[in-house]
Amino acid sequence: MWIFCTFIFIMVVAIAWYALSMIGSAANDVREELTNSDIVMHFRANAFFGNSWVQELIIAEDCVTSCVLRSGKYHKRTIGIDKIAQVNVAHGLIFSEILVINKGGEENVKVTGLAREDASNAKRCIQSLMSEAERLPKAASSSVTVAAGLQECADLYSQGLLSEDEFLAAKKRLLVS
Repeated sequence: MWIFCTFIFIMVVAIAWYALSMIGSAANDVREELTNSDIVMHFRANAFFGNSWVQELIIAEDCVTSCVLRSGKYHKRTIGIDKIAQVNVAHGLIFSEILVINKGGEENVKVTGLAREDASNAKRCIQSLMSEAERLPKAASSSVTVAAGLQECADLYSQGLLSEDEFLAAKKRLLVS
């Protein structure tokens, strides 16, 4: 009997190790796609209180990504900051769930098992990135030239409506696009 119990224990540990290594490599793939300067926050949910082995939430300057390992399959969902309709947080007694809703209504990002404080911080961070994206001019989506966009950013910065960091981020986006 003890041999059977030992075998079962070893199998459970091996499966858990495989699952954790799989999601770790998936999250590393996402982190490699984004440069370190693009990642604003990174959260890992509690595996026992979530509905999968491991869940991660990665917030970057221009997108929100979830990495979820469920039923032995890796799922990655990404929503651009400009495509987010709203961010909902449902608090439990200990852990929380965050739901980032896409303007299209499909492919929402959902992570469960986050610490209450982490979920609240993630929501605040995403909402501040959303408001920053709304304030900054969008050169690629309008007929505004890069020079006019830079001038508009400079005007907003001189009026005190943009901080130095926001100004530099807007300038970077305009020059890249």
